[in-house]
Amino acid sequence: MALKRSALLLLASMIVLHCVRSDPLTSAVGLQLPSGSKEKTDKILNFGKESLFLLKDNMESIDSTKLTAVMKGISSFAAFAPVVSSVINMILVFMPEENPVLNEVKKGFAEVNQKLDSLYIKISNLATDVKWHNYASVYSQDERIILNTWKKFSEFMDRRESPSPEETNQHIKAFTSFYERQGTESSVLNFYHYLTVEGMSLSENINDLLKEKFKCDVSVVGRYNLYLSSLFWKGMVLTQFYWKLTDVNTKSKEAEHVQMFKKVSEAQLSAVEFCLNNHKQYLEKDVDEIIKDHSSDEASLAAKVKRALDDKYSWYSWVVVVFDSSQSTNHKLYTEFTFTTDKFVVGISSTVKADMMDVDQVKDIARECFEDKKCEIKVTAQRCSHIWHSKDLDYGIFIPLKKYVEVTQVAYRNQFVEVPEPFHRVKCYWDGYESWISFHYSRHSSVCVTNQCQNNGKCKRLVRSNEWFCECQDGYYGDTCDKIINMTMLIMLVGPQLGPTSSLVSLVCSFLSLLLLDIKCVYFSTTVLLCVQRKITLM
Repeated sequence: MALKRSALLLLASMIVLHCVRSDPLTSAVGLQLPSGSKEKTDKILNFGKESLFLLKDNMESIDSTKLTAVMKGISSFAAFAPVVSSVINMILVFMPEENPVLNEVKKGFAEVNQKLDSLYIKISNLATDVKWHNYASVYSQDERIILNTWKKFSEFMDRRESPSPEETNQHIKAFTSFYERQGTESSVLNFYHYLTVEGMSLSENINDLLKEKFKCDVSVVGRYNLYLSSLFWKGMVLTQFYWKLTDVNTKSKEAEHVQMFKKVSEAQLSAVEFCLNNHKQYLEKDVDEIIKDHSSDEASLAAKVKRALDDKYSWYSWVVVVFDSSQSTNHKLYTEFTFTTDKFVVGISSTVKADMMDVDQVKDIARECFEDKKCEIKVTAQRCSHIWHSKDLDYGIFIPLKKYVEVTQVAYRNQFVEVPEPFHRVKCYWDGYESWISFHYSRHSSVCVTNQCQNNGKCKRLVRSNEWFCECQDGYYGDTCDKIINMTMLIMLVGPQLGPTSSLVSLVCSFLSLLLLDIKCVYFSTTVLLCVQRKITLM
């Protein structure tokens, strides 16, 4: 008996020696294994906390009413989501009883969850207006399954602070059973299909439906896509969490999820860009709809049209000219669009939003080129320029008029409405009659020169506006792609997984490490240890 006990002690000693020599964390510190393990645990938790709060802060910065903010928001989901979901999955496998950092992680998760819910609130009134669930019932069914499973997942996160391993085991089994009954993984894959499908298919791409239903309203399409991104992100987290609890080797699958989310983001941005590039044809339909039954005065019609355009096509500022059809011979319109009814003529032009620079100089140039001269707009405006000499500069500033203003009309009389009022009006002569030219300030900035993207990011100007955003390479984010996601830290923390082919000695090493840390575990599957750390006393 004594011989057997001695043999067992010798075997245990040899295993401990093997563990210390083979584990890089323990070989350097010898018996200080608990301190090293605690440090690694704290790194995992702190990384998870920082990633969650980073995602939360990023979502808070998304202004769903601004085009570039929406596009950056769609891109940022693709950048952040794979990292955060992976970190959450790691954290949930290792659950200390009392750890202030883990409490911060839980708080971060709750706040991220709240922000994700707020994205739905922003589109919920739209969903009601168009009876979205009836219109796209096949999509809403998968949406409901993902949301219900997410609710179950949130309940798991909200469990009491220090459950026993047995209670944790019950929580996990409840989640996995619910996930399987609902068919959540199929719904997540379905949703990926709905967002990326092209060409002939029994199910239509959600964004094709959105473009049709909302007449390519970029703001609405963008807000919906932020919500759809959040929904797909939830599904991705749920699936990866389930995989880790059911013996699935997730290494290649998580990489596949990253690529899936990237493809979703590209498809969503493509939908927004389609609406941008084709906004003129939608604008014409919108204005036709507004003016066809309008029987009021010019002022109310001009205000109504401008309000609609500024709201839907917000990357420009819009100028609207309205006059009675009987006054057509008294106007020369130079607007981008002209609409005519039995009662009204409506001219519409876009101007580029920009800070007002060189205002006095531009007005002086306009007067110099046109005042008391013939109203020859097309020829004169192209040639009209001036080199302005400043007292503070040794060189002159070249100011071409065409790059600072849009000309909307020449008017013989004042029987018209123009909103907003022109930036500048200059008197000229049209067939010998005194008339007035309307100038509106419109200046293009070199946005992709002054806002250069870093780390091989690509700057994109949105149509002819001064709005821009950077398309970042994988692993980078921020307005100019100047921030990097710490993928090195993520890879270091994930480390190798235990699997069915792991050696017995490696498995025993893991248990001995947990024993030294005073951690109680339930071996839930061949790849997952569900652990509760009772107390850490060593520093």
